[in-house]
Amino acid sequence: DEIFFSAMFKAYSPEVAVNYVNSVDIFKKHSEKAEEEIRKGYEEYISGDDTFRIDFKVLDGVQDNGTQLEDKTGEFPLRALLIILVYIGGLFGIVEYYLDKNSGTFITLPRMYRVAGKPLYAFISCVLFAVSAMLTLAVAGQLKGAADILHMVVYVIAVTLFAWLVAIPVRRANAMISIIPVLLIACLILCPVFINITAYVPFAKYIRALLLPWYMLK
Repeated sequence: DEIFFSAMFKAYSPEVAVNYVNSVDIFKKHSEKAEEEIRKGYEEYISGDDTFRIDFKVLDGVQDNGTQLEDKTGEFPLRALLIILVYIGGLFGIVEYYLDKNSGTFITLPRMYRVAGKPLYAFISCVLFAVSAMLTLAVAGQLKGAADILHMVVYVIAVTLFAWLVAIPVRRANAMISIIPVLLIACLILCPVFINITAYVPFAKYIRALLLPWYMLK
């Protein structure tokens, strides 16, 4: 059966493809050329090593600027992932604060030091992750100089304040640990890391505006 249907596929599939192209209005003006390209492409598919191939050609030399595609094959979103890592690092600083507090680290310290501990832990954690991120970008050749460093300094301050504000209603380590994966997934989906989700779900841009990494990735 497999041999029979394979032979039928080879015999009839070019005609099916040609009939489909001839039924599409956009190709009717260039039906002969389209049919020739379809048959040529089919032969390359049958005899070639590629699983599939997509070729883009502009008819009559006209192309809308909005349809131009930028080739980013093989480009890894290193910067975006590092920015998100710094963001998550600030929140983990709050987790460390709660763990130390529960272990009795701050019992002998004055109340002022205990209050200052939350933003301080978040800041230290952010700085450590930010320094690692800058070094990684430098090694990868993606560091843009003083501008990137300045932006990162502002970003660290913003993440510290954000983590501190989140820690006001969230006063337990377990609760903070539960929030972190939600924010991480939200950043990976809503921020332009792998895809721009707002191109498909426009209202997502309003949720994305609540995520600090988005402002570093614009």
